[in-house]
Amino acid sequence: KTYHTWNSRHSQAGWPDLVILRNGRLLAVELKSQAGRMTKAQTEWLGLLETVPGIDTYVWRPNDLLSGAIEQALK
Repeated sequence: KTYHTWNSRHSQAGWPDLVILRNGRLLAVELKSQAGRMTKAQTEWLGLLETVPGIDTYVWRPNDLLSGAIEQALK
């Protein structure tokens, strides 16, 4: 299952773009362009989420798809 906020204008600033439940794991993912920068709120949210046991956090960029890193993370 995947959750993606359709319209983030009314959501908590910085919440990850994707929350994925897959094979008993929870992934919190921020999606960025190749040169995109994380906002302070995004960095704070991912930092907090990565302290929770069982949650894997990622920042994915187009190169991560090409390199196979995203496919590996979803296995």
